[in-house]
Amino acid sequence: NALLLVEGETPAYVHEWDNIVYAVLPGRLVAVDTKEKDPEEAVQTLAEGTFTSLQIVNEKLWYTTKKGLYYCDFDGENTVKVLGKKMKDAFLVGDKVFYLDPSDDNKAHVCSLLTEADTCLTDETVESFFLGSRNYAYYIAERETVEEVTDEEEADAEEAAEDTAEEASEEVSDEEL
Repeated sequence: NALLLVEGETPAYVHEWDNIVYAVLPGRLVAVDTKEKDPEEAVQTLAEGTFTSLQIVNEKLWYTTKKGLYYCDFDGENTVKVLGKKMKDAFLVGDKVFYLDPSDDNKAHVCSLLTEADTCLTDETVESFFLGSRNYAYYIAERETVEEVTDEEEADAEEAAEDTAEEASEEVSDEEL
C-alpha cells in the first residue's frame, strides 16, 4: 500500500526482499522500505529509465531496459550489463533468460547467458507469458484464424490446377514439334 499511496502510480513489476519492496514505476526503479514509518523517507529511486522487467536472483536486482539485460546491488549500485538485446518481460532460470523480443514481433525467446545463443520459442506474437512449475512456459497469444474452404472453392482450385497442368502439357507438346 505504501508504494501506491506515496507515488500514486501503479507498479509494473514488484518483488520483496528482506522487508524492502522493489518495483518498476513509470520511468524509474524504486525501493520501498516497509519498516520506515515516514512515507516520504520510505521510497528511494535506485535508477531512472524505461524498465521492462524486474526479478531478484542470487541477491541481485535483474532488470531489462530498451538497451538490454542488467543486474545491480539492492542499493542500485554496481550495475553490470549482461546482454545488449532488446527484451521485455524477462525471466531468469539457471543460465538462461526467457523473454519477449520486441524486435521479433514480441515472440517468446530463450537466450543462453553463457553462449548468447538465442532461440525463438513461438510462432505467434505473445501478449504475456510466465514460467510455471517444472520450468514450463505458459503464454497468451493471438492465433491467426484459418478460414474454412467451401466445397465450391475447393472444386474451383482443383479445376484451376488441372487447367494449368493441361496448358503446361500443351506447351511441351508444341515445343517438341
